[in-house]
Amino acid sequence: MVTPKASVNDGKLDILLCRPLSLLKRLRYLPVIEKGKHLQLPFIYYGQFPEVYIKGEKELYAQLDGELIRSAIFDIKILPGKLSVLY
Repeated sequence: MVTPKASVNDGKLDILLCRPLSLLKRLRYLPVIEKGKHLQLPFIYYGQFPEVYIKGEKELYAQLDGELIRSAIFDIKILPGKLSVLY
């Protein structure tokens, strides 16, 4: 339940960022995350967007359909109706 508001057909990407936490805080909040009750925590940033542009100072790694890719720039957009997903 990392992104509990996510939907495959709402036309939005769900983005969740977490500030670095100590190991003890990670363990403390793991049950909260498993229940999907973490979106309002002060160290969490959550948003829903139709597109996301990421530019790093150096190349970043990403997984794309199981393939490891790397780039300094990622331009990610939702293309409604372009992919059929059975769920």
